[in-house]
Amino acid sequence: MNNYYDFTNEIIEVQKFKLADLMKTYALSQNKKIFNVIKFENDEAFLEPLLISHFFATKFKRKTLPLDSLLFGYFSTCKNEIPSNLSFNKDNIAFVPKIGYYEKILDKNKKLDYLAFKPQIKIKNSNIEIYRSIPQLLEFQFNNTSDNDQECFSPNFIEKLIKDKKSEIDKSLQIIKIIMPRYYSQIISVAKGVILFKSNKLVSFASRISPGIAYLNIQKEDKLIFFIVEMIHQFGHNIFYRILNSQKTFFKIHPDTLLRSLNNNQKEKRTLYSAFHGLFTTTKVATGLELMLNNSSLFNKEEAKEIIGRFADNKRRFRTGLEKMDLNEVFTPLGVKLYKMLDKECENIYKRNKHITDNLIVESQPFVYDHNLFLKENLYEVRKKLTLLEI
Repeated sequence: MNNYYDFTNEIIEVQKFKLADLMKTYALSQNKKIFNVIKFENDEAFLEPLLISHFFATKFKRKTLPLDSLLFGYFSTCKNEIPSNLSFNKDNIAFVPKIGYYEKILDKNKKLDYLAFKPQIKIKNSNIEIYRSIPQLLEFQFNNTSDNDQECFSPNFIEKLIKDKKSEIDKSLQIIKIIMPRYYSQIISVAKGVILFKSNKLVSFASRISPGIAYLNIQKEDKLIFFIVEMIHQFGHNIFYRILNSQKTFFKIHPDTLLRSLNNNQKEKRTLYSAFHGLFTTTKVATGLELMLNNSSLFNKEEAKEIIGRFADNKRRFRTGLEKMDLNEVFTPLGVKLYKMLDKECENIYKRNKHITDNLIVESQPFVYDHNLFLKENLYEVRKKLTLLEI
């Protein structure tokens, strides 16, 4: 496993500087005076997820917002003043990175009365923000949802999710730090924020247009184990975005090539790129869940049942198509090396833990793990596993 970190840590750092340099060039093209107010060496500013989203919005001709408002919190001249050119989302809230949120409060005639300010909220002992509303540049990702879902993206609903779930989010990151210290370091190197929402249509996700942000679909029953797994999973995507930033380093063919054209499975809907991401996150989730089993003293019996269930469920996501290709036709030597490293790690984890996954039923599980269904189908076997693990 250490070989993975030795191999990828250097890549992550190199790609960090390349991405920052690309965003510096972009920012300068949008504002010729940008380096008068932000130091050229301030890579943090140029790795701001909303700046990268601004880049993609410009590229795809979506609505943007003034760059000086977006980056105001990074200005060396920034004091206790309200930035000019604030851009508000559909809920009349303007988010300014590193500063906070300005909400329009209207009078009885629906004219601006004043701006109410709310500070940032961060995961405990980290610089990872928990967004209090969805920033304007990211709203389009939530457009194709039902009216009921729209209410669950509202600032009031998000504030309630934060109030209800923040302690578990805080604890989840600390547990990852304890059981996966090197992976935790990679998370910290890329993670910028978490957006919480509730949806019957969308699943938790990460996005290339806002690298550094994990989008978590929260249901009422989701507790600590959910957050540990989803932090490993969604920030895993963000780590892999960084690793694969230079695509020609790893791919011989276009990474958005449909996988069905490579493995002759006409039901396959993924691309080569998304399937490679799937291998990465499946492997890292398997690693995390195994380490959670090995550190069972950190969890109570009900949490241990969920760990077992998610571990068994994750196994069915391993080797679902990539292994059927000619690796040397699609990957460069470095790509083949990374693929084999991840594939072997996941294989070894499930070989070591065959006694855990044996006889557990997960075939009827939906795409998103359903713990109640797992217990309904496996309660007797799970109790045996707990005894085996001495939990």
